[in-house]
Amino acid sequence: MKTILAIETSVSSASIALEHNGSLTQLDFESQRQQNQLLFEPLKKLLADCSSIDTILVGTGPGSYSGARIAIAAAHGLATVHQAQTAGVCSFYATELEDPANAIAVGDARRGSYFIYPLIEAALVPSPELMSEEVFKERLDALTDKDLFTFETQNEIPYPNVSLRRPTASALISYWKKLTHQEQVELYQIPLEPLYLRAPFITKSTKPHPLLGK
Repeated sequence: MKTILAIETSVSSASIALEHNGSLTQLDFESQRQQNQLLFEPLKKLLADCSSIDTILVGTGPGSYSGARIAIAAAHGLATVHQAQTAGVCSFYATELEDPANAIAVGDARRGSYFIYPLIEAALVPSPELMSEEVFKERLDALTDKDLFTFETQNEIPYPNVSLRRPTASALISYWKKLTHQEQVELYQIPLEPLYLRAPFITKSTKPHPLLGK
């Protein structure tokens, strides 16, 4: 039986999980934007009795950019040591969904926009649909037959038909095992990178760097 390690740090309620010798163990910790400090001690504890890893899964978000980036860095390092394969999976699939085909993730995309994200095959992750808050509310009212969920707090997305969920590393493994071999192969071939709702916003300095002059 293959040994699978999963790392889900795209949200503050982070977790890592290991399926080894037929048993699944998950460790949870609150990252609070300190994944670079808090991830490695749980990893060390979880892997203490594990001599080899076959597959390393990373929840790629969307969510905390630094969280996903630290998870990817850790996955690359462990993959080199264990000669393991790596795969990134959208964190929306790591929520133990009963029917992914009927599920839609929604949330605040920041900068005055909101997103609606229908879940389809993991290997074919769609681009999120961004819209204004007014359109967002109208769309939610029309999606009463769908399983709507969010990673936001209920204060941020205060709609009664939207449930609050958190991705977990063990659910990431569970979802991975439901994929076909071909779907898994396709994900192995995609380089690990954080999943963005939109292109990163880069603030440009109004003053030149003192070493560069005008």
